[in-house]
Amino acid sequence: MHVTGLPDYPRLDKIIPLFLADYKTIVEPGTVADFMVSYTHLQEHFGGQRLVHINNTLIQQYKNKRLEEKYLAGRPKQRPEDDTPEDAARRKPPTKKTINKELSYLNSVLRWAGEQDPPLIEPDGFRAKLFPKKQIKKTPILPHTFAEAVLLTETIGARTYKDKNCNTGLHQQMAKDRYLIVLLMYTAGLRKTEALKIEAGRVNIPPEPIIIDGEAQYGTINVTRKGGRIQTLPILTEWLYTELLARVKKTTGYLITNPKTKRPYIDIRDGIKSAGKLAGIDKKNNPHLFRHDYVTHLHESGCDMKTIQELVGHADISTTANIYSHLTTNALRTRAKEFTTRIAGLRTRAEPKQAE
Repeated sequence: MHVTGLPDYPRLDKIIPLFLADYKTIVEPGTVADFMVSYTHLQEHFGGQRLVHINNTLIQQYKNKRLEEKYLAGRPKQRPEDDTPEDAARRKPPTKKTINKELSYLNSVLRWAGEQDPPLIEPDGFRAKLFPKKQIKKTPILPHTFAEAVLLTETIGARTYKDKNCNTGLHQQMAKDRYLIVLLMYTAGLRKTEALKIEAGRVNIPPEPIIIDGEAQYGTINVTRKGGRIQTLPILTEWLYTELLARVKKTTGYLITNPKTKRPYIDIRDGIKSAGKLAGIDKKNNPHLFRHDYVTHLHESGCDMKTIQELVGHADISTTANIYSHLTTNALRTRAKEFTTRIAGLRTRAEPKQAE
């Protein structure tokens, strides 16, 4: 992109519209939305700064400032003076992981600025220093159990809306859409962006399951993976097959579109979180957790890691092994349960002799 009409040393807020014009062509809409959330914090501190003046001192000041702030989950725009005592108790500072994400977005802008014609800063110039990995608290992945995953998915599909103040038909359709999107993630292992952009023409299913050697075959889905690679996946469950069959019969173009925008959904987190509360499942219920559930439950059912790698679309098995390293430990613990139970039972019955 040839940059014209900018001063020799532009401010950050002046180049953001140009950056976004390029950024939107290479990332998903959800990533753009996430960038804008992060930029609301970055803009306050860096927006008026010229790119060449952004340095480690300003970065450290930003880190300190963010760590002193407290936000209210679910109501980020609420002012502290409007808090109830319960709200005030729930406020907490952003994590270092969140601040690193914000600074990574800033680095993306700086990198883009160095790649322009002419460059707006030195091409290999300053980049914000992030918190080191050893300071980032890793949140353990806590997948749903089989029962929780099924209950949460069914709760999403069973939601009914009777509020006279809302368009019940619209909300009912959106609940059905979320249900199918979650099924694509949980029973086919698709990433959220892959599930949101499935096209009806890429779903290949027979009008009735085909029985081969006593096993039902439900058809396939052609999925666009990272890097544009097309992968053909089997439809493994009658559950997903039934929902896809009903949708494919009356759909052209994208399989699932937001009835408000007539375009694919950008996010479905709110519907999943509210369904989690309704189902009484106290976990970090978010879209990507269903993909973790898929891998976890495949592994617990005896599926080998190589097969799992192919089903979830990782180019390298080490990616699967690294991301889901908790699976081996969990599986070993489950298989050793009888050993644990027997030792516990024997200890309760054994009475050690007292030394004389």
